[in-house]
Amino acid sequence: MLKIYSFCLGSLLLLASCMDKKPVVIPEENAFKVFPATFKQKVLLENIVSEAVGQSVENSFFIAQLQQKYGDRLIVANLHKQDWLETPHTNDLITMLGGLSSYPRAAINRSLSIDELPSENDIALMKPINWEYRIEKALQQEADVTMGLETEMVNPQMGSVKVHIAHKKNLGADMRMGLYMVENNIQSIFQVESNENYKHQDVMKNSIFDIMGDAVDLSAENEEGEIITKEYRDIDLKFYHLEHLHVVAFLYKYDKDFRKMRIHNVATVQFGGVKFWNQ
Repeated sequence: MLKIYSFCLGSLLLLASCMDKKPVVIPEENAFKVFPATFKQKVLLENIVSEAVGQSVENSFFIAQLQQKYGDRLIVANLHKQDWLETPHTNDLITMLGGLSSYPRAAINRSLSIDELPSENDIALMKPINWEYRIEKALQQEADVTMGLETEMVNPQMGSVKVHIAHKKNLGADMRMGLYMVENNIQSIFQVESNENYKHQDVMKNSIFDIMGDAVDLSAENEEGEIITKEYRDIDLKFYHLEHLHVVAFLYKYDKDFRKMRIHNVATVQFGGVKFWNQ
C-alpha cells in the first residue's frame, strides 16, 4: 500500500512539474507607466482680449457657452493685451501667428483657417463667429498623442509640474511643449461695458517657456507605444491665488511659417492635483 501511495504521489508531482505555470502578474502602481488604450482629442482656444474692448465682455459669455457644450474637450487661455493683465507672451504669440487687426480673436489649436466664413482664409487668429466651426473641425481629427499631468506644491511659494506624454507615431523632429499658468476669478479694474462685479476667467498669467516652447523628441515610431516624462521644477507660485490656479500643457509642431504650425493636444489640471490619461 505504501509503495502504491508513493508511486501515485510521485506521478502527481511529476505531472505538476510538467504543467505550464501560470504567469505571475504584478500590478503597476504608477498609472503613468501604463500606456493609455485610447487618445482623447482636445482643443486649446488661445483668446486675445482686453479690458479696453467692450466686446470682450460679450465674448466671455460666448466662451462660457462653448465650455458648457464641449466640456473638458475645450480648454481656454485668455491672453490680455493693452491692459494691466498683459504679459510679453501675448505680443510674441500674436507676432508668431501672423498678427491681427482687432480683437477679441483666437487661435484654435493654432490651426490655419481654410475658407472660414465670413471670409477668413490663411490666418490663425480668427473672429469669434468662426470659432465653433473650427473647434468642431479640430475635434474630428484623430489624436496622435495624449498627456497626463502631475502638479505639486513643494512649499507655499514653489511648485513643480510633471508632464507625461504617450504616443506611437513619429510626430516629427520639431515638437514643442507649451506650459501656461492660468487663473480664474480675477477682479476686473477697468473693463469697459461691465460693472464692479465682473471677473476675468481663464487668464493666462504666465507662460513658463518663451514663445519657442520646450523641445520634445517625439520622432520615435513604436507600435507598442512610448511614454516620455518631462519635469519642470522651481515654478514660482508667489504671485498666484492657488485656489484659482490651473496649469495648461500643450504639444505643438513648431515652424517658422505659422501656416504650418498646429497644436496636437492639450491637457489641464488644478495646480496641486493630478490628471490621468484622457481625463
